[in-house]
Parts: sequence; C-alpha cells; structure tokens
Amino acid sequence: MTFLVPAVMSLFNIKLFDCMGYLGAIYSYGFLTVYVLISLAAPVYLHKIGKLRLQDIVFSVVAIAFMMIPVVGSVGIPGSTMFPPPEAPYDKFPYLFLMYLVATCGWFVLQRLRSPELAGSMRHRVDAIHSKFDSEGNAIYGSSKLNPLPIDSDSFD
Repeated sequence: MTFLVPAVMSLFNIKLFDCMGYLGAIYSYGFLTVYVLISLAAPVYLHKIGKLRLQDIVFSVVAIAFMMIPVVGSVGIPGSTMFPPPEAPYDKFPYLFLMYLVATCGWFVLQRLRSPELAGSMRHRVDAIHSKFDSEGNAIYGSSKLNPLPIDSDSFD
C-alpha cells in the first residue's frame, strides 16, 4: 500500500512531492485521532482500575485542547484570519478522513455482527496483558523492581 497509493496518484499526473504533502496531511488526522482517543481512554482505564486522580483528568483535557488546535486549523473557520479555511485540495482532506473512519468503523461493526466473540476475545487479550502487572503497575519479572530482568555477566564475554 505504501507504494501503491503514490503510484496510483502519479498515474493521475500528481507530482510526487505533492503526493507526499497530500498523504502527510491526511495521515496527520490519523495521528491526531489516536492521540485524542488515548487521551480519552486513559482516564477511563485509570478509573476502571481505581487509580484515577484529578491531575490525570486535567492532563487529558489539556492534551485534547492542544490537539484541537491543528484540527481546527485543518478545517478552518470562515472569516477568521487566524484559522482561515484551507485551499483546495486540502479543504477536502478532513472529509476524506471522516469517510475513511466511517468505513473502517462500519467494517468493525460488520465483523462484530459476524463474529460476536470478537470483542470478547479482544477484551480477554487486554485482561491477559493487564494480569502481567502487579497492583503497583510494575511488571512482574521477579523480586527486584529496579532490575526486573536478571542479567548474567558471563553472557557479555
């Protein structure tokens, strides 16, 4: 896919430099989406395990607020000099990304309807990962928390 997408774009006489700019702009929405979702999920997870603190909520809210700056900048505010609407074709990219999100979320819903055990399996894997950690959030590798993996000095000879 990494080769195919720019190759197809170049077949439509889009310069390679422009392809990188267009794809980089669209990919940045993916990064921002992941960061926002993590900022939302972290306090939920901390609440679930009983370790949520006020500062965790504050950090999540501040992180989301800062991530909204490029989101608003990519869509623009009509009449604004600080966040003017982007020029074509960049003005279409947020909507292309939203269509991509709807398609992938729809695919997940269809997969879940076809295989109801899918979500349970994912939840089981997350629980398995979580069970590898002790009550303090440290990995359980042994008795020493400072040196969790014993190192054999003879192995470096």
